[in-house]
Order: sequence, then structure tokens, then C-alpha cells
Amino acid sequence: MSPILGQDPFFEFSSFQPFSIILIFLSLLATRQNLTYTKIMPIDLQEYKELYLQTSAKLLVEIRSDLAAYRGDPTVITTLHRNTHSLKSQSLVMGYTQIGLASKILESSFKHVKEGNLTLTHDLQKLIENTLTTIQRSLADTSGDSSEATLAECIKQIEAATEMRLLD
Repeated sequence: MSPILGQDPFFEFSSFQPFSIILIFLSLLATRQNLTYTKIMPIDLQEYKELYLQTSAKLLVEIRSDLAAYRGDPTVITTLHRNTHSLKSQSLVMGYTQIGLASKILESSFKHVKEGNLTLTHDLQKLIENTLTTIQRSLADTSGDSSEATLAECIKQIEAATEMRLLD
């Protein structure tokens, strides 16, 4: 176990998606080579679009499955938090801002549930499911030449239901 990562199960390498491993590798490579962002040649992220779409689809399946199975189990909430964090990070890196922001509010919601500051009610669960459906449609649209869908309404509904703001 790495002394930097410690014993935190959030950082188990077995839980990382292939896309995350690529991003970690590129970051470590840049650090090892003592490179700054200004020295690194721009990376054409379009090369990674198909991998992003595949990984995101898998994450959405896992999030939906865990959400449906949730019965108060803290390990399920931890998994939901981690998977929405991964979806958020990967989406933002790839330039899919709307999906990233919607994933951020979901990540924050699961974090607050995990900490005991929020209850995952049936109504909130329905809002989350609707948001996941909208994200899935947006991903399907972006697999072609279409741009991602606006997810502002989903974000506003979750903010209202949780009394949180996106950047909390």
C-alpha cells in the first residue's frame, strides 16, 4: 500500500476505472519529468472520447444499480459518492461541463448522506434517477456530433430538494 494513499479504500487501485488510470499516469509522468502545464504539449482528448463514453456508461449502470439497492448501507453510499466523483472528474477533464456539474451536485448529495447531514428520501431518489437519465441521454447525444444537453434544470431541482448549492 502506498504511504501517500494510506489505508483509505477510496484510493484502492482496483476501484479506479481505466480512464482514471490513464489520467493518473499522465499526471505522474508530467510530475516525474518535472514538466509544467505550459511545457506539456496539448493532448487531443478526442482520442479518449470513446473510452470516456464507455467508462461513463459503466459508471451510470453502477450508480443506478447502487441507488436502487440502497437501504441505508454506508458502503453503498461510499460507492455512490466515489462513482459520481469519478463521473464528475472524467466529464470535466473531457470538457463535458454540464455532465460534470450535474455529477458534482450528485457527488455532494451522496457526501452529505454519508456524513448524516442529508436523508436520501424517495423524492430525492427520483430526482437523482431523472438526472441520471438526462446524463445518459446527453452521453448518447455526444457520442455523435451533438453537443451535450443542458442539465441546469436537473441541478436546480436537486439544489432545491437538498437545500445545497452546486459549489457547496
